[in-house]
Amino acid sequence: MGRRLDGVGVVLVDGDRDPREVTALMLEWLGARVKQAGSLAEAARLAKRGGVDVVVCLERPVVPSQVVKTIEAAVQREAQAVQR
Repeated sequence: MGRRLDGVGVVLVDGDRDPREVTALMLEWLGARVKQAGSLAEAARLAKRGGVDVVVCLERPVVPSQVVKTIEAAVQREAQAVQR
């Protein structure tokens, strides 16, 4: 069996709920802590709250630059907090 994802914080993004929920179940089965988002803007809000190690987008999005900057900033803050 492959590696487990115990404790890894994941934001899972997809506008279609069915594939998002199935993928979330699989990630949770592997031990990940999954938050679901129906849009990149929602994913950015979830990432700002912390506890996110990775953002996984199931569909190919058109990403506004501000959303990317928001996600990057949240991930950097989280990484700095872990290093302290």
